[in-house]
Amino acid sequence: MSDLIVGQPGRMRLALAAVTEAVRRLVFNWKTLLLAYLLYGLLLGLIYFFVTTREATMIQVLLGIVVLPILVIVLFFFLQALGLHLPRLGAGPLIKLRLALADSLRLLLATIPLALVVWLILGGFDRLGEWFAGGDGDGSSRLSGVIDRAQSIVILILPLCAIHIWIVTVRRGAVAGIRSIWKDLPRIFAPVGIVIYAVIAGLTTLLAWICLFNRPPVDQEWIELYLFGARVVLGLTIIFFGWLLLLGSIWEHTAQLDLREVDQAGSPDHS
Repeated sequence: MSDLIVGQPGRMRLALAAVTEAVRRLVFNWKTLLLAYLLYGLLLGLIYFFVTTREATMIQVLLGIVVLPILVIVLFFFLQALGLHLPRLGAGPLIKLRLALADSLRLLLATIPLALVVWLILGGFDRLGEWFAGGDGDGSSRLSGVIDRAQSIVILILPLCAIHIWIVTVRRGAVAGIRSIWKDLPRIFAPVGIVIYAVIAGLTTLLAWICLFNRPPVDQEWIELYLFGARVVLGLTIIFFGWLLLLGSIWEHTAQLDLREVDQAGSPDHS
């Protein structure tokens, strides 16, 4: 709760300190970072193979419907766990891989209730939207627009909620992570965390958009093809680095909050 009463300059300093420390730890752990990028490339390859596979034989049907989705889900949560352990100092890549492997299933279990809650909320908004869409007049149209914006906000804050739940899960277990969905709402939507999330997500989206959709004028088609491939690779690289930076920054910020709460609990005023 102390994060809620920090002044605006103090919030910016805390956010900057968390992001700076996360960048320093990512650079320091460059070996694990490269390993994470290799796994990220494997994940993208599996997704591409899943999307482009045409079901013909029974083996291809089994591969496309069962095996590939399971591999994508497992590798996705393994990457999230590795991203949370990546900033750790004093642990080598193999140790972090073992920690990520142990935590990936916990992250999956803790995410299921969150996905269910979001599904119920979005489903309720859809029902309201259908009900208001059947009405006449400007009032129904305005309410439908409000519902659409509310759905967009829920989707926008979903990654922030997931990151906090995953951090609690890694630190205290899946049960604590599930309970944090409603127990730690003040911490999830604390101002410093929102600033970190908005700045990193905004800059990452902007840079990736520029790389992916800013098409330079080129006369030769083969040069344009190479540039397109380079832009796609650079854009996907920026997206993944931004996500790892977001994981590390929120991790550092919540660690600062935990230390501050411990100091306050041990102070004479709280004894």
